[in-house]
Amino acid sequence: MVSTNKPLPPEIWDYIIDFLRKDIRSLQACSLVCKSFLPRSRYHRFERLKLQPRHATSFYKFLQGIPEIATFIRKLTIVPEPRTSRPRPSMAFLKDLESLVPLAHVLVHTTKLEIEGFFINGVLADIILDNFVMVKELRLIRCSVASLNRLITLVYSFPRLTKLSMSDTYTRPVSDGNTGLQSTEDAQDLDLDSFPRLRTVSFPSRLAVPYESIEVGFINWLSNHSLHTQIRTFKILDVSHVERHYVQRFIQHLGPSLQKLSIGLKEITLAANTGPVLDFSKNTELKELSFRSLRLYRHDWAHFQCTYHEPRYPECFIETLPPDTSYPLEWVPNSLATLRTNRIIRLHFRFHAVGTCRRDWLALDWTELVDVLSEPNIGPKLGRIMFEFLTGESSRGIIIPFVASQVARLESEHDVQFVQRRSEQ
Repeated sequence: MVSTNKPLPPEIWDYIIDFLRKDIRSLQACSLVCKSFLPRSRYHRFERLKLQPRHATSFYKFLQGIPEIATFIRKLTIVPEPRTSRPRPSMAFLKDLESLVPLAHVLVHTTKLEIEGFFINGVLADIILDNFVMVKELRLIRCSVASLNRLITLVYSFPRLTKLSMSDTYTRPVSDGNTGLQSTEDAQDLDLDSFPRLRTVSFPSRLAVPYESIEVGFINWLSNHSLHTQIRTFKILDVSHVERHYVQRFIQHLGPSLQKLSIGLKEITLAANTGPVLDFSKNTELKELSFRSLRLYRHDWAHFQCTYHEPRYPECFIETLPPDTSYPLEWVPNSLATLRTNRIIRLHFRFHAVGTCRRDWLALDWTELVDVLSEPNIGPKLGRIMFEFLTGESSRGIIIPFVASQVARLESEHDVQFVQRRSEQ
């Protein structure tokens, strides 16, 4: 009897292997099945490479034996050495950095570059500036730079760069104590017509520094030289009261080009809370808006409320507040009321509610928020509204039913989702 079974087309097998892209052991097993499985398995297995500089030479020799693997590496993460009781001599470390040069010449298909925990200056900066010219996405994690000029020069060195992300990046003060944020004379000599057209600028995590932050200095430089017109996605968290004016001006300068915005503010003073803290009236093409780090902590009330006091434990059952009460998060609906677009399709609110009670949850006037979201200039295309809560054990399983009862009117018109995450602190 002749078998009628036919082998599956290679495209089907590739599609199946794609589902295993995050399972390294399964990819290793697939690479040993047959020759036709090998390219697709390697494509996912070697997609990301995390490398310490001292291992660059040995990995370069490995690629010389199997050169085709270099074509699969699309994301390179350069990480520092683990801290030990016996640090290596500085000359040995510089030699390790120089060993990245031949490796960079081989990794011509690398389009994503991450640098973690380095002082980007001197030898490391020269290696990056001269070799990784194909990079489209750059991410700096816990890095420091000598000055704002060094950061601008670094970004300028990637002509194809479209996405920039900086987490906990800061300027390391020079010997005279100057942070170098204002030293952009050398940056003025750059050919600004060749400056990469950034489409995504993200600052997902920011250190608290005693001087002007490098993130604000960078966006001010972009705005002053009209290099921000291509930005479609902007994310910045932990904006202080002083920085808020610069960030607000930058958001307004983005105008209709901005499509996705994620922003988180620190504590808002009572004077700033009375009106719209953020003005979105010029962002007429905004599609996704996310409010991050909205704090529902009880200590916020100490700044806004002086005459309304209750015992500690009975206040957990309070569901209303006096009419003259000031809401610490009143700026959220006030800022939403400035929207002049009907293209919003997704809203996201992320609350910090660790160690809070029901009275703290009323830091936001939920009725006013629902009224603003029901306005005709927001509602037509608004599909998903997500409320995310970072909570502890005390409010776990309680806060979502409470908020759901406050915003029940929205559920009949939009896809309202509630997500609760447990804080590890």
